[in-house]
Amino acid sequence: TVMRTSQLLDVRMPPADVAAELKLSALEPTGYMVATGYSQNGIAVEYSESYYPASRSSFNIEINRGR
Repeated sequence: TVMRTSQLLDVRMPPADVAAELKLSALEPTGYMVATGYSQNGIAVEYSESYYPASRSSFNIEINRGR
């Protein structure tokens, strides 16, 4: 079970293969997010890296855990 997450959001120019997959110009910035989820013992149990078109993305991050 994920008990804590760490998320980094950075605005950057996408690599050529990512721009092509997202159907973007190589000059259009993207939001790049790295997320890591940790267990109660502090062990990383989830990891992801994602690119989002900056011109058509917004973020609302909610994390709810029962304790």
